[in-house]
Amino acid sequence: MRCSRFASSLIPALVCLGVGCRDQQPGTASQVLSTWVAEPEFRFGNTPEGLFLVRPYARVDPLRNRVLVLDGVDVSAWTPTGDLLFVVGGRGDGPGEFRRPGSLFIHDDGSFSVPDQFGSRMTRFTANGELLEAELGPGGRVSYQGFPLVLASSMNGIFLGHPSIPADLEVGMAGAEPMNQRPVLRVRESEPGTWQPPEPLLWMDVGSRTLEVSLADGSGVFMAQPFGDWDEVAFEPGAAVVVRRNRGPGVVDLIEVSVTGDTVWHRRLQFEPRQLTAEVIEQSGAETIRQLSARPGVSVARVRAAYYEALYRPDYIAAVSGKPVLAASGDVWLASTEAADTLTVYHVVGRGTTNQPLRRVLLPQEMFVTDATSTHVWGVMRDEMDTPYIVGRRLVEWNRPES
Repeated sequence: MRCSRFASSLIPALVCLGVGCRDQQPGTASQVLSTWVAEPEFRFGNTPEGLFLVRPYARVDPLRNRVLVLDGVDVSAWTPTGDLLFVVGGRGDGPGEFRRPGSLFIHDDGSFSVPDQFGSRMTRFTANGELLEAELGPGGRVSYQGFPLVLASSMNGIFLGHPSIPADLEVGMAGAEPMNQRPVLRVRESEPGTWQPPEPLLWMDVGSRTLEVSLADGSGVFMAQPFGDWDEVAFEPGAAVVVRRNRGPGVVDLIEVSVTGDTVWHRRLQFEPRQLTAEVIEQSGAETIRQLSARPGVSVARVRAAYYEALYRPDYIAAVSGKPVLAASGDVWLASTEAADTLTVYHVVGRGTTNQPLRRVLLPQEMFVTDATSTHVWGVMRDEMDTPYIVGRRLVEWNRPES
């Protein structure tokens, strides 16, 4: 199913959204090659046969011109125009079934694998959706300092992942020291069915990740720090890409490590620094304070004081947010924190490159990006009834009119 073409009404909003504009100080203008927009082209979702998407996650297989969608315990394959090719999975413990699948990885030959239950089992299907193998992973047999592991699909039997640490322990429960560091871990077999203790390959700074608001009844509410600049990581079989966001005003580091523990790529990006102002802080906290104060017997003044006491306030806003997207195109997509009324700004970085100019892509705020090819960006959007759809938008370079 195809959508109408890109509406020109969005263009005025793109005139200047931050870095690289003529009236701003030089920051990333030298490393940003061009600005791109994305025209609506593909959109699909529920089928007459009764397949209903709930919380889909889409990955692209450009060599075979199809999209794979993980939704709950099912994996479905589609053409870009919305023709359903096949569905595999289902809830259960049998061959090809899942309990709690965590992600979806497409391999070079078109086969795809799904890690289940935090790495307890890795199920791989052929390109046609036939069950190929179900590899037993470390799962609950291995932990890191007592914490369960979240693992990606393996490469040559070696898994990468990180420990899953509860929010209350992360911030320091009952006077304990906060856990400000979290490792990227490697897990290997010493012999069939026996796993070595997890080995830290790289440490991530997560000290600014969690905000705890203590309420009058003694309970605590946990949420993400709105101005946190903690490290993020994305995995694929055999590699982990870490984004460091706290290396200085406007600075972002990208680091890729392999299963051998080697750093195979490191690139530092310098964006235009944006100071965190009192006005931005106040605007950000107003709705959260209002919602927390709606509880019976909760004082607005107390909630406000508790919120601002726990709030992390750096001098500068981190240049990017969220996890990196490791795209099928070989690029890394980073969501920018540039301000825009109805748009999200993404920076597209050539993975493995150290001096290739970046692309700057402007997308609707409601689009959640999950993958991209050299011609399209793919993700999820929801309609006015909160129904999710898989969308593919064609990337088009935007030629800004001369002023």
